[in-house]
Amino acid sequence: MKLDALSLDFSYGSRMILSSFDLSIKSGDHIAILSPSGSGKSTIGKLLSLELKADSGTILIDGVDPYTLNKREMRERRSKIVLIRQNPISSFDPLMRIGTSIDLVSRIDYLPLLERMGLDRDLLSCRPSMVSGGEAQRLAILRALSSDPGMLIFDEITSSLDRATSYQILDLIKDMASRLPLILLANDREIAYTFTESVYTLSGGRLLPLA
Repeated sequence: MKLDALSLDFSYGSRMILSSFDLSIKSGDHIAILSPSGSGKSTIGKLLSLELKADSGTILIDGVDPYTLNKREMRERRSKIVLIRQNPISSFDPLMRIGTSIDLVSRIDYLPLLERMGLDRDLLSCRPSMVSGGEAQRLAILRALSSDPGMLIFDEITSSLDRATSYQILDLIKDMASRLPLILLANDREIAYTFTESVYTLSGGRLLPLA
């Protein structure tokens, strides 16, 4: 998959978030966008995963503007760009057992991933309110990895994890998603530089490379 964001502008009311924002990412590219909390990283994730639409500018997926597609085709494109949120519990149906939520999207046998992530199989029978923040974060990542994604966007996914677990999970992601385009939205400089090849920051609503 290849995604191009061309001259995106986006504001919340009078507050400008993005201005002439450009990004191009293709299969195998792993990049980080490093900036403080509240700077607009989560908005970028929602725009690129087609949850939000920019005020102006164009997003192309494999050369096609998804907003020109019919509803079915749009759903298909959206389902291939998986955003793992900073608050993972909110991404699970509160009335559905976690295992059922994963089964609905999984395309592989994900049980071996549970052990690699240090998760107990009993968690699959729990509802989201019954698991810790760190467990929910790892379960959301497991669900994303098992869903046959075309692109992965991670929004501060290590915020609920200790350092050792963060590195374990990021190593697993790099192993399983080595051929996918991957965007890490982060405020942790060490993690950004350790697990991606290119690191950018936001300045004036635009993307700038960091050395």
